[in-house]
Order: sequence, then structure tokens, then C-alpha cells
Amino acid sequence: MNKQLWVSALLAAFLIPAVSAAQKVERTKNWEVGDKLTYDLVVKGRSMRLVEEVVEVTDGEIRMSQRIDDRTYEVAHSTRDLSRLKGACFPSGQACEWLPGDRWADFPLEKGKTWSFTMTVRSEAFITEIASERKVEGVEQIETPAGRFEAYRVAAAERLTSRSKAGAGPYLGMASFTYWLTSIKGKLVFVKNEYVNSFGETFSRELVSAELK
Repeated sequence: MNKQLWVSALLAAFLIPAVSAAQKVERTKNWEVGDKLTYDLVVKGRSMRLVEEVVEVTDGEIRMSQRIDDRTYEVAHSTRDLSRLKGACFPSGQACEWLPGDRWADFPLEKGKTWSFTMTVRSEAFITEIASERKVEGVEQIETPAGRFEAYRVAAAERLTSRSKAGAGPYLGMASFTYWLTSIKGKLVFVKNEYVNSFGETFSRELVSAELK
């Protein structure tokens, strides 16, 4: 390989973080205290800045602060499988808990991988039972404000049964969304999300920067 081609190949390796040479991830490292992710978040057409930073890691939880404009939420993920346990419900802006957890990744990750699960989401005003089905549709390059990444594209379909804490309902609905995951410095990161449900709630987010140890 001549020098010019070698330099081009080297730059490409740095600019496009590879998910895996075999396009399969057995397990990623857990996030560490000080790791920080910044996103552009758009909810029903309103653009906001989302900042997530790890503040504590215990035997069972990765705890983060999550700032959306002028509000801060407490966030928790399981150290066992990275399931989301606590944080903001982006469409409503309410603080939520996911029980037993939102399994947004199921290892090993590879094209064609499917998983399904049920969970209960408790927000400030509602309790929602969710039956979720996920599938890794493939690996593709995705462009974001943070750069160009090779990422897993995950498609999700959910059945929703929601009741207000005041007793109204049940309200039946559906949600469909797609998200892209990549590995940066050995840690799994959301690159992009696109979400919509039958209640008219929508949001999207794109990675702006990733400051990881």
C-alpha cells in the first residue's frame, strides 16, 4: 500500500468508530464516573439540549444526571445489562421509572437479533404497561452532529396500556421507534433515536458529543 492510501485508511479508522470487525458485540464496558454524552433533543418540534453525565457507579446501578434545558433528572441503568431503570420520559418530560427495566440492548448484539419483554413505566401522572419487541435490523453508517458512525439499527414495536394515577383509563395505544447504537471506547452509546406513538407523542435525538474515558 502506498503512503497516501495508508494515511487515508488510518484517518478512516479514527473518523468512523467500528462497531466490530465481525459486526457482533458480545458485551461492552460499563460507563464510568465522568463519562458525558450530549444530544440534540427534539420533542414535538421543540429543540432542546440533552446532557447526560455519570455521577456514581455502585454494584447494581450506573447513576447519572440528565439535564434537559433547565430541568435535571436522576437517571439509573443496571450494571448487569445496561437496562434503563430511571430517567426522563422524553415525549412527556416527566420523571419516570422502568420496572424491571427497559432492555434497550440485548447481548450479544448482531444483525437479526430479536428480544421481547414486558415492563411497567411509572411517570409523575401515569402508569403504563408495555409489551415490547426489538430487532437488530442491520449495521449501517449514520451521520450525526458528532460525526459519522457505524451503528446497529434497532427497530421496536410496543403495545401500551396506560392509566392515570387519578384513576382515568385505560388508554390503549401503540409505539414504534428506531434507534442506532454504536461502541465508542468500548462503551455502548445511543447515536440517534426516532420515536412516535398513537397518542401523538414524538421525539428524536442525535449525538452531539461523547466524552468518554
